[in-house]
Amino acid sequence: MDAFLDPSTRSSVVKYLEKRIGDKVVARALIEAADRHQVDPALVVAVSWQESRFRTTASGVNTNSSIDRGLMQLNSSTFTFLSEDDFYNPYLNADYGVSYLRQTLDLSGNTVTALAMYNAGPGRVGSLGAPRMTLDYIDHIFAFRSDLVRGFYEEYANGSVLMSRDIKPVKNPDYL
Repeated sequence: MDAFLDPSTRSSVVKYLEKRIGDKVVARALIEAADRHQVDPALVVAVSWQESRFRTTASGVNTNSSIDRGLMQLNSSTFTFLSEDDFYNPYLNADYGVSYLRQTLDLSGNTVTALAMYNAGPGRVGSLGAPRMTLDYIDHIFAFRSDLVRGFYEEYANGSVLMSRDIKPVKNPDYL
């Protein structure tokens, strides 16, 4: 599989995201996973920000007693094969999280529904629609992603590309 990020602009993307994230290991883990799974790196970074604020040790207990852990808040019920250490390894967590995001993008066909599935689960979104808190979650991700992209273009007005061109707009995002 070819690299997703353009090799001629990769270094400026990496430099910018390392600075914005504030942790080189986390930035590289997210960028490598985005590249490997061919997902927009700005979207990946925005999801990680929303999920964990880039904290590799983040965790939270859900109402069903499952636990979300790490950068991409991988769920213990979904990722049963991971050890506790694996959940907190930034490279493994980013790789599995972005792989799952790629699956939701492929399954849904658009970014809004994919994010709803990532947050609430494919079954919940498919059968019941997205809950209000999931719609707020999506809104926060798009706002952070837009801020990332805007900041990148202000800093690197040299034609570098942070955002991939495969993001598909949705005419009626309220109708999930």
